[in-house]
Amino acid sequence: MGIDLNDGQRFAGIMEHIDHHIKVVRYGTENLTVNVAIECETCGCVLVSDDNPNPPTQEEMDADREATANKERRGIDVEKLNEATRKEMNAKIDEELGTDANVYYSAYESDDEGLIRNNLLDIAVEGCVRFTYAGGWGDRKFRSPVIQSPTWLQICGIAEDAIRISGDYHHTFLEGIRPKDPEQGGAGQTVAVFELSFGS
Repeated sequence: MGIDLNDGQRFAGIMEHIDHHIKVVRYGTENLTVNVAIECETCGCVLVSDDNPNPPTQEEMDADREATANKERRGIDVEKLNEATRKEMNAKIDEELGTDANVYYSAYESDDEGLIRNNLLDIAVEGCVRFTYAGGWGDRKFRSPVIQSPTWLQICGIAEDAIRISGDYHHTFLEGIRPKDPEQGGAGQTVAVFELSFGS
């Protein structure tokens, strides 16, 4: 039975549900709520229920249901689409660096639905920049030449050089770049410095 919070018998009503499985639920669409309730699953009854004082319109609910359905339909194919995008990026890297390259690219971006975007030809950093890597063995550290506004594809080539020069063939997944203190170049020019970030 339900519980009237304004009734003098609410204490007894609550006592009836001690040790029962109680849950709070909402009703509506995925993103819009029409009603909330406290329910007793043991008894199979609604204890307390209240409607949204500012309920969504029917048009809003229909639109939300359609958006949810589209998201679910698209979600089925997300991994397939992502795998195709990865293959496309890997093929481009192989074309640029050769099929014997060690670097694996994983510095791509994903949208809110988890879809990967091919960003290889995007400019990663504007201006003059140098890349470093301190993950090698012993003193085999890496410093790239200064490069102007490199794309992620160009950074893949730099990352491949870093792997080979440092001798670190264990960490080969390029996950991104981290800013470091800038350097002063020729003619007082400021050179941005980024550390290559690898995973395994």
